[in-house]
Amino acid sequence: MLPENRRSGEHPLSHRLICGTHKDLHKMMELGSFREDLFYRINIFPIVMPPLSERVSDIPQLARARLTKLDPGKNYRLSDSAIPFLKLIEYRGNIRELRDILNRAMVMSDTDELDHVAI
Repeated sequence: MLPENRRSGEHPLSHRLICGTHKDLHKMMELGSFREDLFYRINIFPIVMPPLSERVSDIPQLARARLTKLDPGKNYRLSDSAIPFLKLIEYRGNIRELRDILNRAMVMSDTDELDHVAI
């Protein structure tokens, strides 16, 4: 990206850059492993998202939405026993870990209803 926001000899560009990371960029800047000038260019509107382990009440809704995305043609649903079980997991991998757990449960289950055993 050029500072003038132009490609060589072409019309002005209109763009937005959305970035996400699980890394501590402030710490990385201190260690010299992330450029400070780049940080201040991309850090225009920071959105800090707490980890999934701190948003336990969101897990049922996120899990249901994720099931629909994982296999839109099938009508997977969570049993009453699955939801409390999903809330007990630590989710160090955040939403990716929840996705993988649900994906594995879909493979392991013989029915469309995913229970705590499949999870």
